[in-house]
Amino acid sequence: MQAKLVFLRYLPISKGGVIQLTRTAALEYATRGVRINAVCPAVIHTEMAERITQHEEQTLK
Repeated sequence: MQAKLVFLRYLPISKGGVIQLTRTAALEYATRGVRINAVCPAVIHTEMAERITQHEEQTLK
């Protein structure tokens, strides 16, 4: 379980930064008719993500 925490440690911070930057840019450029969108980082439970977390668990032992 600890390995998954290491793997996901900075995800909420980076996601929050992307959201705030997007909101700020959207407000700044809305008067010019420019629309701003964002794609936020996320971890989706897949076989590849499982292999990565298993590798980190083995490394931490």
